[in-house]
Amino acid sequence: MSEYCKVVIVDIEDDGVGMTTEKLMDIRGKNGQKTEHFTGIGVNNVDNWIKMIYGMDYGINIVSQENEGTKITILLPLRE
Repeated sequence: MSEYCKVVIVDIEDDGVGMTTEKLMDIRGKNGQKTEHFTGIGVNNVDNWIKMIYGMDYGINIVSQENEGTKITILLPLRE
């Protein structure tokens, strides 16, 4: 991966109602079920594609806590 020297970090953050652990697992696709809000290409699918193309150091990370907000971080390599 020597052609990738820098990383693009995109942070999206809010201070809203946040999500329960169960809802966060639904969005990540870890429970094997589709949710009513996300159909077609899911967040987990996009994360898997990023990892498959660029490696395990890249992808999408979601952190959320009920009544505190949600932060989504997307890491992508930047070619020199």
